[in-house]
Amino acid sequence: MMKRIYLTLGAVVALATGAFAQHADLTALVDMTQYECLNAGTTLYPSDTTINGVDQPVGAFGVGNNGPDQIDANSTIMMIMPICNVSSTGAQVFPATVSQDAPAGSVATALSYFPVDSINTLLNIDSFNAGANQFSSLLVPKNQLVDGQTYGFYVYVIGVGSDPNSPDNLDDSMQNNFYYVPVKWHCQPGTGINEMIEEGAQHIAIFPNPAQNELHFRYGFIKATTQATARVIDMTGRVIMSQELGQQQFGTKEFNMDISSLSAGNYLLEISTGYMNAVGKFTVQK
Repeated sequence: MMKRIYLTLGAVVALATGAFAQHADLTALVDMTQYECLNAGTTLYPSDTTINGVDQPVGAFGVGNNGPDQIDANSTIMMIMPICNVSSTGAQVFPATVSQDAPAGSVATALSYFPVDSINTLLNIDSFNAGANQFSSLLVPKNQLVDGQTYGFYVYVIGVGSDPNSPDNLDDSMQNNFYYVPVKWHCQPGTGINEMIEEGAQHIAIFPNPAQNELHFRYGFIKATTQATARVIDMTGRVIMSQELGQQQFGTKEFNMDISSLSAGNYLLEISTGYMNAVGKFTVQK
């Protein structure tokens, strides 16, 4: 998941400049219930919350400080996250103010109670896994999000200060400045691992099952699709393998996937077509 991606900036928000350079290793933080639904009218809460009988999505995100210096109160951390817009000139920067001194080993800033309606972009996981290296090209505007599709809820930390191209802080490790977790856009609340298996298993024929080094699967496409993707997901909801299936026409097709790198255990196989997702369960035996 951690890879080198290059930032293209568009409208940059005016930010306050820190008094002096701080030597602080920043890290992106995302804590969210895996495969929770992001539905209009709901809010991300930091713990399980039900409103009018509807389960609300659980999530909090922000920036941690790995030190060695503290990040002073009232400093501004530049970041890109789903509230930001994206245009042909790049991605907007969101300024997060540090409310109190954040010493090494602490959370510098965290956001929760976040309205889903304020989301402007989510991460295109398919493009990310395919190797896109310009960050703004990975972001999908809200008006292009497909109901039921899996995207990434992301945090990209740039640094402390006012200039995105030259942050005030010295950040020795940029490898931990980007992180995402998969979420579904506009789907039925409470769709978790068990529900995914129950709803989607009949659509994918997986064999052999259990498998060892190679997995074969058969899927019936109900209409043509410009792009299909197969993902292997562990039982915590983490995407650990992805394979592009390319453009597909109507009908049943058979595919194979090299799973020799997987450890023994239970996994999900998800096929995403752009108009629907299907899920099946399989076991790896070594």
